[in-house]
Amino acid sequence: MADGELRLNLDDETVRRLQIAARASGRSVDGFVADLISDRLDVDRFSEALVALEEFDRSGVSYDAATELEAFRARVAARISAV
Repeated sequence: MADGELRLNLDDETVRRLQIAARASGRSVDGFVADLISDRLDVDRFSEALVALEEFDRSGVSYDAATELEAFRARVAARISAV
């Protein structure tokens, strides 16, 4: 990878699906894929997970999955309500 360029080796079916999706959106395949990756790469969420992992490594304190799932559902519901 040099200067922001990334080369992906994809199977034929994936390439075909990307071409169809890009054409439907009126975008080039490169632009469509770049936006798709960018939209899915939420740095804030990733950073939050790393902070939580570092805290666990440091303290050994963990969180109950059911409690965290409920909090996640509440955040999703709040975002949907805000739309």
